[in-house]
Amino acid sequence: MISLLLFLLTSKSFAYESMIVKNYNSCVACHRSPEGGGLLTTYGKVISSSTSLIKGTHKEGPFKKFINAKGKLDHAFYGRYAYIKTNGESRKFPMQGDYLGAFQATKNVEAVITIARAPKSQAISSGIENPSGSDLIFLRKAVLKVHSGSHNLIIGRDRQIQGLNIVDHTVLTKSLNRMNVSDLKTTAKYFYQGESSSFKSELFFPSGQEFEGNKEHGFASEYRKYLDDNLILGGVVLAGFGEVIKRKVVSSFFKKAISSFVLMGEYSYTYRELKLKETFDQRATLTQLSWFLNLHTEIFLRFESVRRNKYFELKEERQTVGMRMRVNPHITFQTDYKKTKRNDLEENLLISQLFFNVW
Repeated sequence: MISLLLFLLTSKSFAYESMIVKNYNSCVACHRSPEGGGLLTTYGKVISSSTSLIKGTHKEGPFKKFINAKGKLDHAFYGRYAYIKTNGESRKFPMQGDYLGAFQATKNVEAVITIARAPKSQAISSGIENPSGSDLIFLRKAVLKVHSGSHNLIIGRDRQIQGLNIVDHTVLTKSLNRMNVSDLKTTAKYFYQGESSSFKSELFFPSGQEFEGNKEHGFASEYRKYLDDNLILGGVVLAGFGEVIKRKVVSSFFKKAISSFVLMGEYSYTYRELKLKETFDQRATLTQLSWFLNLHTEIFLRFESVRRNKYFELKEERQTVGMRMRVNPHITFQTDYKKTKRNDLEENLLISQLFFNVW
């Protein structure tokens, strides 16, 4: 069983909220999933090729046409290699390796699967003493999607509704809300994607890979309003019920593009009730400013803070400066420097990541 490993590895595959700077206020043009991330559409592959430092061309040769079964199948491999330095100690390791596949059964019905392999070091840090192959491989996604026009029904194992999709699973508005509960759930989700707004709502249930005490069921909804091509306002409500802890989450967020800059922010309030009826609440904020030097290079500043009261009192602040560059259609480099103050402790973290994909 993977348990906490899922908590560490539930980020979406390379989906960037900052694409609004290129007048994309939704994900449907470039991604097969209406929520973004994962497999690209043909148009998305063209955009990826044309907006890289070293530009490429998207062409399907005879072999690719054969393995794609004339458009019925789609495949991709996503990977990530990381170098991490914390307070003088460093390590490097393959952080992510995902196989993504899709089968187009009919015009409106599609099955999608993502099989992920986690690094052994993270399995050990999650409490698995001698991880075997079965401990490292898990389903990140396995869904059946039925769509008609702007309406989508998604059933299966998928990522939970969360608001802003920041490509960093450690952001405080997300990681501290989970509290060792996986973002990967068994879900029945409805998604509406309109021209001026989007709405999604889901019922979720345990994924089957959590510790017994961390199993959770509940519901969540998200609404986004596109005021124009460069401004989005949104909010999320979530209620989760587990054996050890119950939680209620309300959050609001925005994205605004101005010329080559993108400003985004999120505020999240979480109320928790423990098994012994003790309660505490948490308030988390995130603000990020991104500057696109050009279509392939982004520099960003991120400011985060968390306040938690009562039995789990916490005051944490984090500042991040980072750079992301799409080197070519298949390789992206990102490096972040994070400075964190948690109560009376300080931590400095440098993480450099090499993302690569084959599609």
